[in-house]
Amino acid sequence: MVEFAPTLAYRLCALAEQAYWYDTFEPWALAEGYLAARGFHEDSIQAKVLCDENAILIVFTATDLLVLKEWVKYDFDLRRSPMLGGWVHKGFRRALWAGGPVPEGTRQAEEKSLFMQINRYVLDALVPRFGYLPIYVGGHSLGAAMAKLFLAELAEQARRGTTGLLRPEQITACYTTGEPRVGNAAVVKALEETYGGRMIQGIFRRDWVPAVPYRYLGFRESGAPHYIDKHGNITFGSRGPHLLRLSGKDHLPQRYARAYLNIRRRKDGEPPLPVIGGPRQFWQDFKEVVLHPGRGNP
Repeated sequence: MVEFAPTLAYRLCALAEQAYWYDTFEPWALAEGYLAARGFHEDSIQAKVLCDENAILIVFTATDLLVLKEWVKYDFDLRRSPMLGGWVHKGFRRALWAGGPVPEGTRQAEEKSLFMQINRYVLDALVPRFGYLPIYVGGHSLGAAMAKLFLAELAEQARRGTTGLLRPEQITACYTTGEPRVGNAAVVKALEETYGGRMIQGIFRRDWVPAVPYRYLGFRESGAPHYIDKHGNITFGSRGPHLLRLSGKDHLPQRYARAYLNIRRRKDGEPPLPVIGGPRQFWQDFKEVVLHPGRGNP
């Protein structure tokens, strides 16, 4: 298993928090010192790819709370899509392939799909310019499911002999937060065999999303889990209070980000940032995530 890096977990989660920064993402990233950055938008589904001197980051963003189509077309599509000797949540897989058909059976994948665009950008634009840097994949909520399926899709396409894509061994690690279950036991087994301890899953307090879709439907968890609280305390190998995951507010991405940041602040002897508050704090968090001034047309 790769060593857990709280700074990297915070970084990927904070980037996933920018799910709705349509107009300001790329200028912001370049101003922050990234050497290259590009946002991908297909059918309102988004991903961000950034590069600095040390790594390439591929980050998938969460469901847009104000776009009903995303809930109906992707989150709630519980049909099964065959891959890796098992099946996965078809809606999540369709989100990864937004802009093109899901390559089931012998259907040819289209280059305009989100999955193919990301591969092309990394291999054709970033690698020739910066070389083969470590590649980290991350995401929150729907983005976490897409991040995990990005890994699964690389393994599936490698099994099919598809060329011109990233290879599973090129993925250094995958950090997800608030990740729903994406597939059945056969897919989880294939992922574990392919990626070993490179898949890390964070769960904050009573976040209910990691408990769905339900196990009685055949869905199973994947990756090495840890449970994190508002003080930045981490319990590895724990998925938190299964029976009490009733909190929607604990799913907000910036609450995960602050909890990870509190790990470093505690280590440096600094007071923790506030993570949980009343209705006023929740409204402030909601505005920060959903009503960001950089919101535009994806």
